[in-house]
Amino acid sequence: MRGWRKAISGLLAVLIAAGTGGCADRLADPPDEAGQPVEIAVAIEKSSPAPVAEALQTFCDNLYQFSGKTLHASLQHWEDVTQSQAEILFLPSERFFQLDPEMNVLRTDFLFSSYAHFEAAMNAPALLELLNRSFSQKTGYAIHSVSYGGKRLLVSGAGDFVEALRSDTANIIRDAISDIAVNASIRIEPADFSRPPEEDALYYVDTPQLGGLTEEETEGYIIINLDYLYHFNLLCISDRLEDRLTRMQLAAIYEAAAIAKPSCDQTYQALDTQGSRRFTSAILPSQKLQRAIREMQSAYPHPALASPIYQQIREYSS
Repeated sequence: MRGWRKAISGLLAVLIAAGTGGCADRLADPPDEAGQPVEIAVAIEKSSPAPVAEALQTFCDNLYQFSGKTLHASLQHWEDVTQSQAEILFLPSERFFQLDPEMNVLRTDFLFSSYAHFEAAMNAPALLELLNRSFSQKTGYAIHSVSYGGKRLLVSGAGDFVEALRSDTANIIRDAISDIAVNASIRIEPADFSRPPEEDALYYVDTPQLGGLTEEETEGYIIINLDYLYHFNLLCISDRLEDRLTRMQLAAIYEAAAIAKPSCDQTYQALDTQGSRRFTSAILPSQKLQRAIREMQSAYPHPALASPIYQQIREYSS
């Protein structure tokens, strides 16, 4: 019995603890006397899933049409978009944290309780203003919108550990919290689906990885369906475009961006669902356990939790 108590407390201990080059601007040539369209570049990372790249290519095509064929955007694939000098960046959250370390609060476990919470908070005008406050000064880009980029899921093998997570018995929560006090823990590491899960081990895996797996590869693993660590992408637009483009061309960028964002969100949500279906079963921990995790997370003495970003996001909690 003590084994799963340590395991469940390890889950709490690991998840409650908060997670612990620059961009340049390239000016495109103005249209010539023959009326050639203005050329701009849109940069995306090579590691992005193919459906996301297709959505960004549609974004480029829409720019051409919406601008009355006066704006031509080429989609560029980079190992690191911060090195691209493109006018528009589809910037992954990991690159964002490199450029603006002050935003590391967004790595905090359980910062978002659901996709709806993520969407309401991250694209609220007040939150975008906070995100842009230092970012635009450092990089010369403005963050136009934030797209969902999948989440980090937790997986384990079957056994007493999984069954304990489903329990709604009050003493299980008390015992788990008691074990945290004596530093009980379990091992957590990236999932390696080339081998079966070990007993009382906890693994993490991200949405894009899950989407490419087969049922055979995930045999023996069970997904622990908690909203864990959210990834995202930022659509960043060079500040200088405002001085170079006509109002119609700028309006075309915003109109095309409004279509691209939900398209990218839906792609990652489809990968979430697709990945979950690779598992023979999944569990949703009891409501008491979920509440205990979230309450202890919000009370955790981490400096990031006192930041304006964190407090602003909490205002949008459902």
